[in-house]
Amino acid sequence: MKHEEPKASARYGVAGNVLFMIRQALDTSPIVLVFTLLQALLAVTASLLELYVTPSILGNLERHDSLGTLLGTICFFALGIMGIQGLSAYLENNQMFVRCPIRLLLTGRM
Repeated sequence: MKHEEPKASARYGVAGNVLFMIRQALDTSPIVLVFTLLQALLAVTASLLELYVTPSILGNLERHDSLGTLLGTICFFALGIMGIQGLSAYLENNQMFVRCPIRLLLTGRM
């Protein structure tokens, strides 16, 4: 019979680490959480637009809608996707500067 040594469990779990980072963000720079939530909402919105673009265009074709309606649908989705992706890229670039104070605080504590 082999005696197995008990595995060392992690001192901190994922939930504890996430809560710690949220507390640090709230104490240092609460706007980081707003930026993060906005990025998540923009990602969901972009995914939904990309999901519905093809069925909408095919629906217009099956209903034999006018060319103007078809082009309007295509332009709506194209401009929507480009706008959402542009706003997401803008937030991602500006979030780097918002996260710096939190990172400096954490590295200063080491």
